[in-house]
Amino acid sequence: MISTYFESEELKKIKGLHPLFGKSIDAVLELIGKDPEDGRYDVDGDDAYIMVSTYETKPVNAERRFESHRDYIDIQLLFEGRELLGFAHPGQLTVTDEYRPDYELYGMIEDFDSVMLTPGKLVIIYPEEPHAPGLSWGGQSERVRKMVIKIRI
Repeated sequence: MISTYFESEELKKIKGLHPLFGKSIDAVLELIGKDPEDGRYDVDGDDAYIMVSTYETKPVNAERRFESHRDYIDIQLLFEGRELLGFAHPGQLTVTDEYRPDYELYGMIEDFDSVMLTPGKLVIIYPEEPHAPGLSWGGQSERVRKMVIKIRI
């Protein structure tokens, strides 16, 4: 996992880590300025696309799940609200739903690492890195608008 800010020198280096990172991040910057509707926005067909979604964050509880992907890198960022994004080592988790196209689900645990997503911050999640998106900060639900760039490995 890599966490950084849009207004950082590090982002210039990150754009060069994968052939589609730069193109996708530039597409996000353009989209944010247009206040996009929820849905899918293609950058390079199924090899790179952006999912825009609006939802309420949820408190950490037994119903929440960790997920991991095998075929795609996620670049997640908010452009409205705050969201806690949980991370855990795969060895800490128990699979609850076997792998299906693009993801596998795990049960929630009490002791996990996290990063707070706020507007202007992004997180790059590599395949098979379990993460729990959509968690509320301090147990208070909050409306978020989020973009997830999906880049096929």
